[in-house]
Amino acid sequence: MDRPADLATSLRELAERYFRALDRADLDALARCFTEDAVTVYLGGDWRLTGRHAIVDRFRAYRRTSGLSSSIHLVGTQAFTVGGAGAAGHVLAIAHLEFADRIVVRGLSYDDTYVLVDGSWLIRERRQKPLWQYEISCSPVGLPAGPGRT
Repeated sequence: MDRPADLATSLRELAERYFRALDRADLDALARCFTEDAVTVYLGGDWRLTGRHAIVDRFRAYRRTSGLSSSIHLVGTQAFTVGGAGAAGHVLAIAHLEFADRIVVRGLSYDDTYVLVDGSWLIRERRQKPLWQYEISCSPVGLPAGPGRT
């Protein structure tokens, strides 16, 4: 088993890989974050998915039908404990989701169970819960007018 500091680093890197995969819409990388038999609950229970393929298929369908054009996830507080044959974690994040007419900003909580598979930590169970949300309208990308700028 990894030393506690190494374990925390490995699990933080897993969280970063997961969010990077979402933000890049890299579904192959997303799949590599989960065990084959992973169980997930997203959106406070609206999405209940079992198996790596079901998880990836749901995200693929969402990207295709929702109008989501880009996302940026920022990882916040993370805490991990080791027990039995795996580890547990609590991860907080803020998601910025861009659609054609608005940006949705959400505070998210993830409660996870991790297992070590062939030397890599993977998510076996994930329970995501939205904590808060707000929406803002989109504006063109560019610096606002100001001194010396028209």
